[in-house]
Amino acid sequence: MLYFGGIIAAAETADRDYAGKREKLSELLQLPPITRLQTVFGAKSLPALDLYDRFLRELSDPDVRARLEKVGPNDRNDAELRSLLDAGKNFSHELITLLKGRYGPDHPIHEALLM
Repeated sequence: MLYFGGIIAAAETADRDYAGKREKLSELLQLPPITRLQTVFGAKSLPALDLYDRFLRELSDPDVRARLEKVGPNDRNDAELRSLLDAGKNFSHELITLLKGRYGPDHPIHEALLM
């Protein structure tokens, strides 16, 4: 979430002059990453935030953590682990969908992510 929050802050500065970039970055980076996501994407951020909430909620459950700590390298098909891994993939997919939906294919953020 921290990484993606930084990406969108940088993306929002495209096509601004130096002063405009600093102003926009200052405005966005003062917000916590979740609030930043909501500010930039509005209601479209809800599917990603729901998945993030589920992940944090499950990892903060002591029983879930205790069961996951017992999962070994050969237990990749453990139902609880598989569920969390799948949620993580879905979360990544939602973030990519947000990025592509707001910033078209010619937006400089895409090239910046590859460099």
